[in-house]
Amino acid sequence: MDVSVNFHVASRQSQFRVPSELIRINFKHVQRLIEKQRLAVDAEVAKIKAADLSPPERLAALRKTIRGFETFQKKLRQALDKDRDYHARLEARRAHLCQLAQWAKPSPDGDMVLNLHNPNLIQWYRAEHMALIVDYLIKSYVPPSPSSTSGKRFKSDSENSGLKLLASIKDNYPGLDKLIDHDIFALFNRIFVSIVQEHDLDLVVAWFNDNKSFLKKNHSNLEFEINYCKFLSLIDQGEVKQAIVYSQTHLSVYSNRDHYGDGGQAMYEANSAKLKHIGGLLVYVSMKEEPSGEKVALMPRYRQYQQLLSNERWVSLSQCFMDNFNQLYGIPHHFPLYTYLSAGLVTLKTKSCYHNHTNTIFGNQANGSGHNTPAHDVWGMVDRKFRGPNHYYHALKKINHCPVCSPELFQLARGLPYAQLITNVFNNPFKLPNGNIYPFDKLLAPSDNHLDEKSILLRKNSIKDPLTHQVYNISDCVRVYPA
Repeated sequence: MDVSVNFHVASRQSQFRVPSELIRINFKHVQRLIEKQRLAVDAEVAKIKAADLSPPERLAALRKTIRGFETFQKKLRQALDKDRDYHARLEARRAHLCQLAQWAKPSPDGDMVLNLHNPNLIQWYRAEHMALIVDYLIKSYVPPSPSSTSGKRFKSDSENSGLKLLASIKDNYPGLDKLIDHDIFALFNRIFVSIVQEHDLDLVVAWFNDNKSFLKKNHSNLEFEINYCKFLSLIDQGEVKQAIVYSQTHLSVYSNRDHYGDGGQAMYEANSAKLKHIGGLLVYVSMKEEPSGEKVALMPRYRQYQQLLSNERWVSLSQCFMDNFNQLYGIPHHFPLYTYLSAGLVTLKTKSCYHNHTNTIFGNQANGSGHNTPAHDVWGMVDRKFRGPNHYYHALKKINHCPVCSPELFQLARGLPYAQLITNVFNNPFKLPNGNIYPFDKLLAPSDNHLDEKSILLRKNSIKDPLTHQVYNISDCVRVYPA
């Protein structure tokens, strides 16, 4: 299958969506800024025109108006700089894609087919691969836990491995920072880590307040999740009275169906189900404070209340934040790196994958289907012994380097469909000692031009490399792709 320019354009739409959303959000911010300044100036001018003001008071009001305008101009300049940066990202990504036209030729269907052997195109792909890796590292970075760093919390992005990699390769890949919305991804990672690892609500509350109008318009449930987590945190800290007051102020409104508007029935039912457990949770907490409360609290009947005070509430909040963040900026829900890896793995996955029974990853695979949950953590199994041998590679005395079977990619490939292939591109390919690979039938079948020569070689149990003209014994050839 030929790789076309249209394929790359279609697969990179999300790269243009995020800056476009940032431009829209920044423009809305400028509109609100101008409207706020207009109202403030009208109020100050009306105050200055008042007849009961003395000249010194009028002068002070005028100076206040001037200071307000200076602050307004500063904010406008910052918004203008952001707008220029976002437009520069779009232009850099457009120019990056337009480079493909230099290494493509027209095809009969009207598309442009790329020459994959062009060295400039190979360098272009290297830059793309680095962008995918940086994107993945920025989003998925998890700092060391506070317990392993003497209680130190990471509020800065300076330790983010993705940003470190981006800074280290910027000289080799100029303009790569324009292909990645690293500031947005770093913001997402910082807020996500503060929720899941640090159990801190400050950053997500600030982000919610900055984007409240969008979230309200799209019927977001993030505000409820924040208030619910805050309530449970107060309970967990023993501040029961404060938690009751907080629930009356911030949670009681969510028990009213009219609060959700049209189309909010599912959200109303989900939130109401959570609120119904609040009364029982307060009783459960009071029981724990009694002398024999610890034993009573551990009974199976109270397991649901133990679960309410577990880390599940932070996971639920982080998932809600992630969904809203992706919706706001138009970010794909899956890592782009995973998307491209899946596209490659699905072409390699065959029915013979996951049949390595010496590998503990596949120990619980029923009938070799490869679609059951593994019994162990596969991400740490990088030792070569976990890659083979299976019944094919054991006979060849080789190590199984199949990406689908590798511990690193096993989880990603586990749910992918099988490649609908009967044989390899070469039918029964064999590798010669010099590394060249040919279909074995063509090595044995003599051509009309060299009929006598090949017949002599075959009688000697030898074959000849068609390219290098080197002669080898047939027993030295290795079958490299089991049928």
